[in-house]
Amino acid sequence: ENIKESDVDLNSFFLYIPEKLQNKLWESKEYHFYVNLHKKLREDIFSPLYCNNNGRRNAPVNVMLSALILKMHRNWSYTELFDKMSFDLLTRLALGLFDLEEDLPFCPATLFNFQNRLIDYASKTGELLFEQAFDELTSENLELTGIDTSICRTDSFLANSNIRNYGRLQLLIEVAIRVFKVLDNKDKKKHGKKFTKYVEKGANKYVYDLKNSDISKELKSIVKLYSWIYINLRKKYANYEIFKTFARVASEHFKIPKNKKLELLPASELGSGILQSPDDPDATYRNKRNKSHKGFSINAVETCAPDNKVDLIVDVSADSNNLDDSKILENRIKKIKKKLPELKELHTDGAYGSEKNDELLKECGITQIQTAVRGKSSSVEMVIEEYEENGYEVSCPYQSALSSTTHKRFKVKFDKEICSRCPLSANCPAGKIKNRTFYFDQAYVNRQKRNNNIKNIPKERRKLRANIESTMYEFERGFNMHGKLKTRGLIKARIFAFAMAFGINEGRIYRAELEEKLKNRDIKAKKKATLIILKNKLEFITENLKNILINFRKTALLEITIAA
Repeated sequence: ENIKESDVDLNSFFLYIPEKLQNKLWESKEYHFYVNLHKKLREDIFSPLYCNNNGRRNAPVNVMLSALILKMHRNWSYTELFDKMSFDLLTRLALGLFDLEEDLPFCPATLFNFQNRLIDYASKTGELLFEQAFDELTSENLELTGIDTSICRTDSFLANSNIRNYGRLQLLIEVAIRVFKVLDNKDKKKHGKKFTKYVEKGANKYVYDLKNSDISKELKSIVKLYSWIYINLRKKYANYEIFKTFARVASEHFKIPKNKKLELLPASELGSGILQSPDDPDATYRNKRNKSHKGFSINAVETCAPDNKVDLIVDVSADSNNLDDSKILENRIKKIKKKLPELKELHTDGAYGSEKNDELLKECGITQIQTAVRGKSSSVEMVIEEYEENGYEVSCPYQSALSSTTHKRFKVKFDKEICSRCPLSANCPAGKIKNRTFYFDQAYVNRQKRNNNIKNIPKERRKLRANIESTMYEFERGFNMHGKLKTRGLIKARIFAFAMAFGINEGRIYRAELEEKLKNRDIKAKKKATLIILKNKLEFITENLKNILINFRKTALLEITIAA
């Protein structure tokens, strides 16, 4: 716990600053960050990462957390972060580093070790303490700002891992090279010739120098090498991390018969969850809008009630990018409801709809508002309305009928006479069956109801989801110049997501408060100007009244004199 920070230190910090600049510091976003984020971070949440009985001094947790949030939100490198901490007064103010004569409270290695502790703890327990700290602070901010949490919106974006884009042959060669590098000297001398052509050039250059006609031959060669490694080296080096990677690659790309001579699987049989890079075993593959992605999917939920002066991100998650958005929502919805008991309306796009989510959302008392519908729309719409428990009235454009139940579904028999004259008969879901019967199940009813929910809310609320696109863009500011995360691994992607959410929320609160201050200043200035105008008018009127009285008095005296 950070016990050194105090208002006394803060006041001494301001003594170094010229008086003319002090007001700017008080109103800076960095001072707001210090007061409203840094000081409010609960350090005790992170106590499981540390030994509590050996008396060793640790770097203050809140400073390391705040430093990570600033680094990711402002897209700094580690070098830039430590330069800012050393020489930039605003950064030192944000992190509570008020003593300019003291060295930094931690070095880069300490910050890396802290992140490794977070990752190890999350790997063992499944609990990311960063998320718990985010939830605690967000809950406090929601209460302080009085934000209406009854309406929220959600969206996701694909975040590419900071890995090389390997082709299939290139990946297989790269893993084989890394296997060779961990062999002991005896095995390297004994078996080196099998790896030489790959090790000398490296996977990238080796594949680059190949002609298209050589690919088939090289695949056969790599199959032989993998079979040999699998049979001869697997047992001896089984506990090495790279051999665990090798075993995974072998199981994903090859069929392993009893004789253990591997057979290469066709490319069409490879799933999206296969290893994309030996540097990031968590990254998965996804093709979206004809563009390939290797990494993760980051999902965010934020408030969006129309009367809110500011909206905050309330939930963040990072998952494999081959996980459907509907599955992400399925995994998160109960957690979201626990955080936001007042949530009644969730705006999503069509990808979040599913039969399971219909059940979960109903259970949580949440109405899903979809701004798009997944799949093909029917040329003839069947409108289904509940008329009694487990019974429905189904209407097509020309007639209506009541449903009856079958073993697993509902069915509706339409009037054949009306159907025979119907111009839509050829495309009607019931028209293709001789007895003019339309079958549907409860999932169909739920899906139609979900698709129609948007028609049941006021028009001004039907486009609330659109603004979350700008939130997704704010997250992407933390990518590197190649449009990728600066990290690898799912847990690091989650840390990135929560750090960005911390920074985004803090920026929104600061701007909202600044806008309110400026507005109040304008009101005060207008009041002051009005008072000055009124004062001037009053002085003018008073002066005129004096002149009138003087003239009146002179006139009266003159009249008295004449009369006398």
